[in-house]
Amino acid sequence: MLLSSAFGNLYAASTLVFTTVACSPATVTLESKFSLTTTMVNQGDAASPTTVTNYYLSIVTSKEGTWLLTSKHSVKGLAPLANTTKKVKITVPSGTYYLVACADGVNKVKEEGGTKNCLNS
Repeated sequence: MLLSSAFGNLYAASTLVFTTVACSPATVTLESKFSLTTTMVNQGDAASPTTVTNYYLSIVTSKEGTWLLTSKHSVKGLAPLANTTKKVKITVPSGTYYLVACADGVNKVKEEGGTKNCLNS
């Protein structure tokens, strides 16, 4: 969709963000498994294509620095303001980590402000 304004052409875009990243249990031990429930919403004004959500274990509270991809799954396209909830199981390797979930983990979607795609637990 192309929108026109006094400032030129504006393009509608999707904006995928997580509203929830919840672990159960909140604290896990080495080599144990835990459940992760995430809710992602398209806050943009255009539908998103099918994307991939990546889940990382990180030694810091972001995907930056040292991280380990632990799981991923496909997400069907979302209409504007639509959301989706997913529950996955993750096994914890040796170490202390933060869990980071990243919508569109492969940066496939052209978005308005695509820097809000990750949320840590």
